Amino acid sequence: MTKPLKEFWGKFASGRIGTFVIRIFRYSTTSLICLGISEATILILTATNLFGATTAALIANFAGVIPSYLLSRYWIWKEADRKNTTKQIVLYWIISIISIGITSFATGFITHHSDTTGTAHLEVVGGSFLGLNFILWIAKYVAYQKIVFRIAPNEAGSGQNGDYPALSAEKHAEKTAFSQTGKLDF
Repeated sequence: MTKPLKEFWGKFASGRIGTFVIRIFRYSTTSLICLGISEATILILTATNLFGATTAALIANFAGVIPSYLLSRYWIWKEADRKNTTKQIVLYWIISIISIGITSFATGFITHHSDTTGTAHLEVVGGSFLGLNFILWIAKYVAYQKIVFRIAPNEAGSGQNGDYPALSAEKHAEKTAFSQTGKLDF
């Protein structure tokens, strides 16, 4: 990477917009990974007739929520305040349980009221589960950002309410995507 490009990226990545873009990229990647785990789980459980749509959705959600929490805590919001981990875990699980309840019962409701069988039924189950998770995706991001993974005040720099810290280039290199080598660490 050339020096001017390295300097530009360092300034961009250490600013509020750069931090937001990196966080959204990481949140999207995490969501895709965990949704893939959940979607595969619900399709397997439904296709094999092990469970109905509601129970399969419930199990599928739990299959994705553990890796989601770990990636959220240690990769997306790694600079979040760690002083009260118990509170953070409880808030995360409250949001997750609400989301799991909505997607599980709504998936069951939608598939119960569809007159489909076989592959079409599987498409309704998978499609409704996927659509519901997409709808909740934005709401969960806002809740995680504003409530669960708040940035510690001493890390917040000049960011508003500690949401997107404006860190010095050196501090940012340690905490986010721009390393001393100039390589992106997504």
